[in-house]
Amino acid sequence: MAEISYCLIDFLQLQNRGVVLAVSLIALAIWDTVLLWCAFFYYAIRKLPIAINSDSLNILMPWFHPFSQIANTAATWCVVAITWQRFMATRDPFRTPRSTAMVHSFRSERRISFMYCSTYRRLLRMPIALSVGAVLLNIPAFFELYNYMCYKAEENRIAISVRPTALRLQNAYALYRLISRMIAVSIGPNLGILILTLLTVFMLRGSNRTRRQMFQLSDHFLDRNASSYTIPKSSNPQIFRLLLEDRLSILSSTWHQALALNDNNPGMRILYSILRRQPTLFTVFRAPNLVLYANDKVGQVEADMKSLLTNGNAKSFDPLTNIKYVEEAQRITTFMGELIQMMKDGKPEEVSDM
Repeated sequence: MAEISYCLIDFLQLQNRGVVLAVSLIALAIWDTVLLWCAFFYYAIRKLPIAINSDSLNILMPWFHPFSQIANTAATWCVVAITWQRFMATRDPFRTPRSTAMVHSFRSERRISFMYCSTYRRLLRMPIALSVGAVLLNIPAFFELYNYMCYKAEENRIAISVRPTALRLQNAYALYRLISRMIAVSIGPNLGILILTLLTVFMLRGSNRTRRQMFQLSDHFLDRNASSYTIPKSSNPQIFRLLLEDRLSILSSTWHQALALNDNNPGMRILYSILRRQPTLFTVFRAPNLVLYANDKVGQVEADMKSLLTNGNAKSFDPLTNIKYVEEAQRITTFMGELIQMMKDGKPEEVSDM
């Protein structure tokens, strides 16, 4: 249980970073714990210096046997999955999954548990798939042992004992069990772990070698290419002006295109994006004065946030019919147009004396 506790602590600390690995470690800890308990009751409990009813252990023996096989298979493949995740993180470190859910905007005690479950639910698919595969592979293990009544001469009583079934004693099934467990539990997973580990080590060595060469040759590259960056100081203002004019022409054409695509008022879309990031600003457009804005209820704010994030609800908030919203959007459009025009004219903003 200590392994599970440590993995849960790591999972809560990592959150969005390394969550996939944390889920795999939790699954590995759970199956290792099940395997240890099954091995304890299957092998070690009879060696303890305490009085234990052998009939009870023999009754449970046909159940501990398959569950120990399932736990062993699942734990082995969890190690393979962790090795694969490490290999993928080394091969392509910039494609790690990231959650796009707006968790930080809804840190309420009623919603936090549901949002974490919906965010990390897809990460549980691989451990669940491995567990289901381990159960399916070891279904025949439930029919390998059975209980029967026998006479125990040393205790002079009728006792319950365990013996293998006819399925376990068949040569064909014994061959199938040997080959399947060799491929799926022992040789196959260990060979995969070995290959993935070697590939990971080779990739790390290659990346470290490349990084070391880059640091060693950085000074040489700077000295060799320094001549291409030596520009006379007198030409710096002209070059800066040419570059600025080029950027301004691109910015101006982009702004005119935005005006054409948004009915000469792109501020509506800009303000909508601002409200999506700061939903508490809804009250500014809904409340008629500052007193109502200060006394606004949290429930109405949450309703408006839900309305906007679910692409609108006309009964709650309609940007097209809200006068304040349209006015602020028009101010944003006017400000952006004046700013681009001032940049093109090269004149600073005139500040009137108060």
